[in-house]
Amino acid sequence: MNQKLYEKLTKIRESIANVGQVTIHNSLFKSSIEVYDYYYPFDLEENLEQHQNECKREGYENLYMLVAEFLKKCNITPFAESELNDGKNHTFLLFYFLVKPSEEIRKKGLNAEVRTFFAIPFIENGEEAFQILVSKNRFGGIIQEMKYAEPLSEADDKELWAIFEQAVTTVERELNLVPSAEQPEIDGFDGALDDFIAIANIKKQKTFKNQWKKLKQNPKKYIDQLLKAGFYGNANQQQINYEFLLKKHLETYNDDFPIEIDVFMDYIEQRLGEKIRITEEDTLYPKIIAEKIEARTDYTLLNIENQLGYYTFFLCHKEYKDWMLSLAKQLEFPIDDDF
Repeated sequence: MNQKLYEKLTKIRESIANVGQVTIHNSLFKSSIEVYDYYYPFDLEENLEQHQNECKREGYENLYMLVAEFLKKCNITPFAESELNDGKNHTFLLFYFLVKPSEEIRKKGLNAEVRTFFAIPFIENGEEAFQILVSKNRFGGIIQEMKYAEPLSEADDKELWAIFEQAVTTVERELNLVPSAEQPEIDGFDGALDDFIAIANIKKQKTFKNQWKKLKQNPKKYIDQLLKAGFYGNANQQQINYEFLLKKHLETYNDDFPIEIDVFMDYIEQRLGEKIRITEEDTLYPKIIAEKIEARTDYTLLNIENQLGYYTFFLCHKEYKDWMLSLAKQLEFPIDDDF
């Protein structure tokens, strides 16, 4: 394990030691990040009867057998059950969040996948380190997640490792564990803001830039506003940028599911001067609509993930599509071509 990741995990563990759990709302994933600091046997035995029943359903005689098998995956020899006490116990961090679905999962009608990462401290070649495991798409709680967790290799599981490192970095930042010198200078985004304003044809340019900076400088204030208003979703930087900026300044097409075909066709014709025929089947796969628009006009359709249960689409000149997607990533706008 690289030293930087070890240091980040250690800081996170120390930071939440007294509370045991934290929710990170400002996440770029499909959900908030839940982080738990577990001690065995103490924390897992709080709901002992429930956990024991779940263990039996999964083929274990008791909770200890599950934990012992879990630790052996990490090449850690578990303490004997009789030796467990206040000074002799096992501990691990758990990170739980949702990610974008693969094409296979999307075809099943799901718009997210579950990832549960475990970080277990141990000694490696005389040095302190963390063994990382991952459990994918398990919905039965921690017993199932521990049973099906598999060790991660930084060399062989690069995609999953990158997701985990991004989650750890996000948690570290949101817990204010990053030295201020590592925080990006906000004026460094002026060029990207100017480019976005030009491509998106934003009318109130100065207002748009100033509001973006306010949201960037104090996201917690606006995230708290969303949560107090009853928002149920991933109240992150992207969402506040939509709610408090894009929603007002970006000209979009908004529609409930299913899309009203005639209304949408009229909107496209009025904007682009071209009649695009859309079928009911197309409305189930908006990517097809984007491809039709690209084939017949100089424009394409981009998706804005508003998390509010309705469609939000933006017509973008196809020459600027890649540029727009790059700017959206830099500025943390929920704009993509992944419908």
